[in-house]
Amino acid sequence: MKITFSTIKSGEIFCDDFLCLTDLNGTIEFKHMQTAGGIAVVYAPNGTGKSSLASLLDTEVTDESRKFVAADEYGNEIKPETGTFHVIHDQLNRNVIRGKTTDYLIGAQIRREYELRDRLSVAYQNAFSQLSSKYKTDYKVSKVGDCILVHMQSLQDTVHQTAYPFIRSIVNSRQRGKDIDKDKFVEKINNIGISNVKVKLESSVKCGIKGNHVRVLINDEEELSEDVHNSDELHHHNNTHHHAHYHATIDFIEHTIQNLAVSDKVKNDVISIYKLIAQAESKAHGVDVSEIHFHEVGMMDAIADVTCCAMLMEEINPDKVVVSPINTGFGKVKCAHGILPVPAPATANLLEGMVCYSGNIEGELCTPTGAAILKYYVNEFGNMPAMIMEKQGYGMGNKDFPVANCIRAILGEKTENNSIMESNNDTNQNNRTIENSATIQDTIVELRCNIDDMTAEELSFAVEQIWQDDVLDVYTTPISMKKGRQGTLLNVMCKESAKEEVAVTIFKHTSTIGIREYKCSRMILNRKIEKVSTQYGDIDVKKTYGYGVEKSKLEFEDLKKIAIENNISIREVKENI
Repeated sequence: MKITFSTIKSGEIFCDDFLCLTDLNGTIEFKHMQTAGGIAVVYAPNGTGKSSLASLLDTEVTDESRKFVAADEYGNEIKPETGTFHVIHDQLNRNVIRGKTTDYLIGAQIRREYELRDRLSVAYQNAFSQLSSKYKTDYKVSKVGDCILVHMQSLQDTVHQTAYPFIRSIVNSRQRGKDIDKDKFVEKINNIGISNVKVKLESSVKCGIKGNHVRVLINDEEELSEDVHNSDELHHHNNTHHHAHYHATIDFIEHTIQNLAVSDKVKNDVISIYKLIAQAESKAHGVDVSEIHFHEVGMMDAIADVTCCAMLMEEINPDKVVVSPINTGFGKVKCAHGILPVPAPATANLLEGMVCYSGNIEGELCTPTGAAILKYYVNEFGNMPAMIMEKQGYGMGNKDFPVANCIRAILGEKTENNSIMESNNDTNQNNRTIENSATIQDTIVELRCNIDDMTAEELSFAVEQIWQDDVLDVYTTPISMKKGRQGTLLNVMCKESAKEEVAVTIFKHTSTIGIREYKCSRMILNRKIEKVSTQYGDIDVKKTYGYGVEKSKLEFEDLKKIAIENNISIREVKENI
């Protein structure tokens, strides 16, 4: 049996080149088949479009982005509506027949094929990672204009000319995420297999700022949150959406995600984010995660949101994600469980340990889905670090507020050790104004524990041992514990990267059996050490500035040294300087 395709269209797989096929390039002959009925096997190398063709032939729903038109050797027209093809899938989503036939079609090599693919993928990742590290760390090649790349480009031999674009693509990480075509990406999202879901990208303007709004439609309907602004709405609130009351478990959601046409990394990211949502809902409702059920529409909407975000993060592959404090909004919001405070309980659970504030906008500004995405990807909270800004984008919400309802994302290359900021602070120092000084925010970890069975000497020794390079402060506070016992509250502030090491030291040198961890957003004044000439010689002065203030302080160790050498008090040293 011969089938001649005149048109095949399916996203980016079968593109415009397949819209005008002929009997010369569009004919497939299925041998040893009856005219009606029978089994056909399509066998070809990897990457030639077998699975994509089978998926297209199996579809019953078409539009301009997904269709085929064909005819058999007798001139009978074949379209998706005719139901000519029936594709059978095995447990590995291969387009083959179950049972004994499977052995003949794919043999015993299927496991080896997948294992080899995974091994090659890991090997390539390791190789690229090591190569990138070698050029960036060992040879300090990080920008297109670096001397090594310039020298390679100037050499005319074949080896260097071939290697140049390859190495350039590795070291020039600024290109990540810059070449994403928005329309093609939306088309890609719509072809990953989320049932009954379609994503549309629309232009939007908020407070004069132009950006993009992504609409997620489930059966051509968009789910919107509803804020409650007055007491009357508590008793008279009509939901404009009427969806079927079907609910899905977390296991069903994982199954849905595993069957999406996306990379394994994206699948793992989406499942991890959804587990965060499930855990937050579980805590809010006081039931086990396995008992959490998600509303059908809300579930598919969230899966689309999270998957889109995960696909973009995979494409951009940032080294670090820094987020400003999260504005939750305030007031009340209507959901499936009734009228809830903002942030909703599940959202509040997800925001634990994160920097957030309520602001002055009434309404829900942060949903559980948004909070879970941030919790999964964010490395630290604070202002934008010193970096070379490369690209920015605005995502617009549905609602209108007195301020722009948008999220701004900025992609950039961080400068080494904030060198730009330091250089600017050193320039025209005498003319610098306090208002124009740069300010810093970062996130630190505070570790606390209560102690009531250590002597003052033992506790003092423990504090000395806890002090290390990544520890910012250590202090103790007298407290009254149960049964009237006098105890000590030990507080240790450190960098997040050092918390595990610091915790080990606390357990080792104190009697505590438990440590509480708190993430804190820290506002820091800029700091600088300057030398000042005095009658006693040069003395270090610590200068701090930012947030509209400026301070200076003489280095105590220098004052102490002068006082000892001159047999005078520290107060006298200060008075004489």
